[in-house]
Order: sequence, then structure tokens, then C-alpha cells
Amino acid sequence: MKTIRSARFRAPLVLTVVLLLATYLSALAPALAATPLETAKYKAGAAPGLLKTPLASGQVYLLKVTDPAGGLTPGSIAVTSATIGDNGQWTGTAHTLYAIVDGVGTPITVKPVKKLAGTISVAVYRLSPYPPQLSPALDTVKVPVLKIIVQSKVKTRKGVVYILQCAGDARTGGGGLGRGDADYMDYQADGHGAADIGDNNTDYGMGVDDTDVKKAPRHYKWGPWRADHTYYTLYVGTGKPITLMFFDSVYSDNSTTDKLTVRVYPTP
Repeated sequence: MKTIRSARFRAPLVLTVVLLLATYLSALAPALAATPLETAKYKAGAAPGLLKTPLASGQVYLLKVTDPAGGLTPGSIAVTSATIGDNGQWTGTAHTLYAIVDGVGTPITVKPVKKLAGTISVAVYRLSPYPPQLSPALDTVKVPVLKIIVQSKVKTRKGVVYILQCAGDARTGGGGLGRGDADYMDYQADGHGAADIGDNNTDYGMGVDDTDVKKAPRHYKWGPWRADHTYYTLYVGTGKPITLMFFDSVYSDNSTTDKLTVRVYPTP
């Protein structure tokens, strides 16, 4: 009887805890979701759409364009008052395209340059300064600045677009004075002297699914030099983990302890 009574009293307590936990997670969910700076809808064939929010000069943003009719192609949308960064192109499907853009201090204009049907939706997400307005990272990988291949723990879904962030810089030679980050090497504090492709035609920086240091340029690029050494690029899943390796012409004078941090984010 004592055991039955104990179980009878515990049941309401367990139910209360479960309900409180559900309420907490429900309240937390919006904070975990990617939050756009601005969203807008434009009718295809209408005048170019001017968004209201200025994109801060020197900061990085994610632009998402959605077409329910499925008529999008990388060449169907033009953007003015911003620079398309990373690989300089749109990435995605006929229904959803993404681009990394660098702000210039003004709102951007989105213009369909190819005839589309229906209405397109546009959303802008802030990526810098860190942390980005995205859902939590799916994986965080520490990559040494040595000729060592590292793989992500997460296995990407084939054809799905992800956002990769590479942050930090490390000692990469020059008598202990040279520094390197996701895409550049041998730069001064103001970026002067930053080398993208250097000795032996090596494309310096973080290789993504690239392990041949003789290959230049690398398939994935990270955009213009940044003083905060935090870069972004769009990545299309392969159904496998992501392979990462730092590209350099000579590794013998690189730090054996410094590492760059690569984070894998889901697209909104």
C-alpha cells in the first residue's frame, strides 16, 4: 500500500514537471529560430523592390529569395546597393535561392531580371557581427593550420544548402609574425598586404571538400578580407560529412596549436 500511495503522489508531480518543461521549450523556440531583419513580397514583373533596412557597411548578411512557382535560377535576381560575397553567386533551388551579401550602408534593391510568375518573397538575415541571426550551429569543428584533414561530425543532406562560418586567425609562418585566416595570409592589422593566392600558386585558406593544395582556386571561397577574421560561405550538402583542410604552400613554420573554428549552420 505504501508503494501504491507513493506512485499516486508522484504522478501529478511528474505531469507538472513535464508541462513546465513543455512551456519552457515553447517559449525558447522563437529565440532558437533564425530571425530576419526584414521581409518583403514583390509581384513578379513589378518595379524593383527597395528594402527599408540599411545594411551596415562592412557587415555580412544572408539574402533569401523564395518563389512558390519554382521559377528561380541563379541569374534571375539582381541586387544593387550591396555586393554578393563568398563565391559571388546565388545558391539553392528553383524555389529558394540564397546569397551572402556585404552591406554598403544603404538598403538594397532586389530586381527580378528574368520573367517570373506570381509573387517572390525576400528575407534578410544579419550574419555579422557574431553571433549571426541564425538557428544554433549544427556542428563546430576546430581545424589546425597544418596539412591535416578534419571532418565534421554532422553528415550533410545531399542538395541541402548550409551556411559555413570560418572564424579566427593563426600563426602561419614569416618567422612567427605571419598570420592566416579563412582566405588570406601575411596581412597587416589593416589588411594591407593580404595575400589570397601566394607561393607555388597556392590558394591560401580553409579548403572545403578540397584536399589538393595544388588546386587553385579552391572550390569554396570566403569573400573579401575582414578585420574580425569571421567569414561565411554557402555550402551544398553532399550526403557526407564536410571535409576541411587548411591550404598553405609550406606548413613547417605554422603553429602546431593554433586552430580556426568552422561552424555549420542550417539555412532559414
